[in-house]
Amino acid sequence: MSAFVLVPGFGGAADFDFVAPMLARANEVSIVEATAPIHAGPETVLVGYSLGAVVAAAHAAEHPVAALVLICGWAQPTARLVDWAEHAGDAAFARHTMVGPDSDRAPILDVELLPLAQTLQLARLGEIGSPTLVIGATFDLVATAHQSRLLHGGIADSRYVELATGHAALVERPAEVLSLVSEFAAHPSVVRAVTG
Repeated sequence: MSAFVLVPGFGGAADFDFVAPMLARANEVSIVEATAPIHAGPETVLVGYSLGAVVAAAHAAEHPVAALVLICGWAQPTARLVDWAEHAGDAAFARHTMVGPDSDRAPILDVELLPLAQTLQLARLGEIGSPTLVIGATFDLVATAHQSRLLHGGIADSRYVELATGHAALVERPAEVLSLVSEFAAHPSVVRAVTG
């Protein structure tokens, strides 16, 4: 049994609606909003998605964890991401994030969180010493697969897997993400190759 701390992105805790219950069947799981303090120590598997991946990576640069998983994150925010952040409250943004404009599952990312979205500097990636799995998405138009590859390239002890999904990898391929995260948490030095 492992202890997992999950850090969500745009959709808040709802980002992990599919993965968290399955992960919790055999592990201790807690979800921490990207804006909240993270309590993850050397025995913890820290998993960040989207904005949460940026926050988790920044945390791991200062506090070692047992394993780090970054899903659809970025080393530097793309222009599209900044644009999305600036329009976080409008209906178009809500549609793109699969959250209805009147939903109580509204996106948490707004223009006031842009500094948080930009907290991870490329130079800080080299300070991450924990074994890391970076999961990118081939058709990610928000963070982009290129940004996921930059994360992988900047972290010395990292592995990279790319799934044929858009930014909503946790919704599009939850079973695959769960399998990758579980296998990596059990054996951080090994990860099976996945393409497409």
